[in-house]
Amino acid sequence: NDPGRGGGPGKAPAQPQGSAADRPTTTTMQQRWAFTVEKASSGAARALEAELLRRKDARFKAVVQPDLPAANTWQGLLQKGLQGSKAGGTRSTSTSTSTSGGKRREDLCGADVVQTVGVNLRTRRELGSYLHQKVTECRDRYGCDGEDGDDDEGTTRMRALLCVSGGHPARRLPFLGGRAGILADSADLLREASRCRDTLGSLALGRESLSPGDPFELWCVENPLQAFDGGRLARKLEAGATKGVTQPPLL
Repeated sequence: NDPGRGGGPGKAPAQPQGSAADRPTTTTMQQRWAFTVEKASSGAARALEAELLRRKDARFKAVVQPDLPAANTWQGLLQKGLQGSKAGGTRSTSTSTSTSGGKRREDLCGADVVQTVGVNLRTRRELGSYLHQKVTECRDRYGCDGEDGDDDEGTTRMRALLCVSGGHPARRLPFLGGRAGILADSADLLREASRCRDTLGSLALGRESLSPGDPFELWCVENPLQAFDGGRLARKLEAGATKGVTQPPLL
C-alpha cells in the first residue's frame, strides 16, 4: 500500500502547511508517502510481515489492521452461515474474546498501527459507537495506549483510522448500498470520525486530549483497479480524509 505524493489517483493529499512545531514528529505521519503492510493472518505471511517491518531501511512504516466482513460474496456468506450453525456460535465467541480481552499484545517492531474501520451493514446512526469500539479493540490488541510512558520513536501507537465502506455483498443492492442507500458509506464514516477525531485520538494515544502536534489521521482508499473518479476521492477529502492509500492490485 502506498499513500503517494500529491493529489492524483491513490495519492495522499498535500499536507497542511505550518511551523515545524505544529507538525507531527513521528516518522510515519511527517512523510508525504510511506509503504504499509496489511496485518497477516497465516503463518507464512506473518513471517514475511515481520521481515518487512524489520528492514534496515525502515521503508514499511505502518501495519494496517483489517476490518473484514464475514464474506464479500453471497456464496461465501452462505458458507459462513452454514459453518456457524454447525459450530453453534463457538467461533464467534472466541474471536470476540481474543481481540477485545484487553491483555493480548502483539509486537509490531515499533511500527505504527492504522486501524481499518468498515461500514459494511451499519447505518449512519451506528457509526459513532462502532468507531469507538474499533479504536478500543486496536489499542488493547497492540498496547497502543501510552501505558509505557512517553511517545518515543520505536513505540507502537495507533496513528490513523482507515475508513472504508466495506465489501459485504449486501452493499451491492441498490436500496442498501450506494449514495442513496439506507446504509452509510465511507464518506459518512469519515465525517463522523472527523467530528469526534479529538476523542478518538485521545482514546487511541492514551491522552486526556490531543495537542496540535499529535499525529492522529483519517485515511481513505482509492482503488487502482477501478477507473479513477476524481469526484469520489474529492468527496472523501471533503469529508475529512487526510491521506489516501492505494489498495494492492489482486494479481
